[in-house]
Amino acid sequence: MREGIPDPDGGADPFEEILENRRKAPKLLFIEPRLPPSVEPIVDDWTRKVTGAYRASRKANYAFCGFHECSCGALSDTTDHVLPDGTMTNSLCVHYVAYHRHEVPEPEREKIRKLSADSAEPTSLELHGGRVVNRPTPAPIDRLRQQYEDRPRK
Repeated sequence: MREGIPDPDGGADPFEEILENRRKAPKLLFIEPRLPPSVEPIVDDWTRKVTGAYRASRKANYAFCGFHECSCGALSDTTDHVLPDGTMTNSLCVHYVAYHRHEVPEPEREKIRKLSADSAEPTSLELHGGRVVNRPTPAPIDRLRQQYEDRPRK
């Protein structure tokens, strides 16, 4: 028996229940881009809609022991995010739509079209993901983050 987990004869394992619920939940933008990011983020209606949906999400009631790193170096947080309709996404969803739009498959694009979320302007964190302090070799996203943050403001 794992510490804090009920005996199999005494009830369900809460961890197994969490995993089962995660497997069953509809998903949005759980993709793994392989190509370099675009030179500039695409901030349009789709990006704003995904940003609004992400901001309306709540963090799942569990966390992982690590994070996901996009091929460009953007880092996720350590948990899933649940949209108001129960769809599960991740903290890189805005990043994927803004910098890897060319790799978002058509079924995911259709899900974005159907999102019913208010639009919102993405922040640098939402566009670029987490940051590694003192990364030995800067990742492509580090240069793009700096370029975005140094741009003239309107």
